[in-house]
Amino acid sequence: MNTLVRGARQLLTLRGAVGPRRGAELRELGMIHDGAILIQDGIIREVGPSRRLENLHAARGAEEINATGRVVMPGFVDSHTHLISGPSWLDEYERRQAGETGDFVNFPDLQTTFRSLATSSARKVESGASATVAAMVRHGTTSLEAKSGFGSNASSEIKILRVLKSIDRRPLDVAATCMAEHWGESQEAEAYLKWYCAQILPKVSHRKLASFADID
Repeated sequence: MNTLVRGARQLLTLRGAVGPRRGAELRELGMIHDGAILIQDGIIREVGPSRRLENLHAARGAEEINATGRVVMPGFVDSHTHLISGPSWLDEYERRQAGETGDFVNFPDLQTTFRSLATSSARKVESGASATVAAMVRHGTTSLEAKSGFGSNASSEIKILRVLKSIDRRPLDVAATCMAEHWGESQEAEAYLKWYCAQILPKVSHRKLASFADID
């Protein structure tokens, strides 16, 4: 099965040096105007100007996707998200962007988050997460990692991980991380982690609710 994506206003190939890009390299997008992609059996075989790819033998009879006026780019894999973290943290983010400093857990939004996740049904939490995922899809995300850690108690943590499992592949791949985030005072950390390892991780492993564990 061959597929030809053609006529893209901008086709971003990201050709260039292998490895992380920094500084001016971030602007090197490998852009092709009026670009096309030839896909054979799910594998990208050719990338280039539409006129050239349309004349290839493999493009004859291919299913065509008209991308006129659109940007075609590689899918974004978001490797670190807190998809389920209660009410928006936008205010906290904007304060930090404005230069405000301080310990993350001192912001009052944290207790609001705990209460919200503890009192919200799994269906409501799933609805909010699904809406966020839909927005991510519109902006080009194809896979993501999502952490728990905002549950504050066992039932809320399990609720978060169950929701993450339920939305996996709807439509994105969601890799869940069971995150043992300690929000208390430092002297409580050891007892907290013992509780987490005894009460949370065995349930997560038995129910196959996460692919990874993150001890913070």
